[in-house]
Amino acid sequence: MLQRGWRGRIFAVANIQIDSLFDDTLRSLPVAEDFTAGENVPPCPVAARYSPAMLEWVEYGAFAVFPTRTSLIDSSEVADRFVCYLTEYLVRNADGLRFNVPANGTPVYEGIGPSVCYGYTSAVDNPVDMLLSMIEHGDGFADDITDRVEEYHDSKA
Repeated sequence: MLQRGWRGRIFAVANIQIDSLFDDTLRSLPVAEDFTAGENVPPCPVAARYSPAMLEWVEYGAFAVFPTRTSLIDSSEVADRFVCYLTEYLVRNADGLRFNVPANGTPVYEGIGPSVCYGYTSAVDNPVDMLLSMIEHGDGFADDITDRVEEYHDSKA
């Protein structure tokens, strides 16, 4: 499990972790035009980092990197990269606010729990749980995040 101070981690490490996700983790995965979820990924889309197309590509990468719960626990540094990206995606696209719910961090973190809340709903999103649900239930996180972004846009209408 990762142990880091919450405040310093948010700003100093999150962008580095997101860069590492794209520059190292995702780029190291096998790519195939006719990809198989959980084994390889489709080619990287030509899209902005926080766009729906890129979110979907990151999801394919998460399926390939974390085939089991044990793989997530054993690779907490890599899991942190995905959590940082998901958190930042929600902050940028759904007007999310970062906050700490220590119980939301297990099994990736000890003592911190990156979470996202919103001014237009009482919902709280837990990026660690998004990864765990993907592994345990085979449900991707892109649809949940897209729904949250749509909810945000509907609240502004």
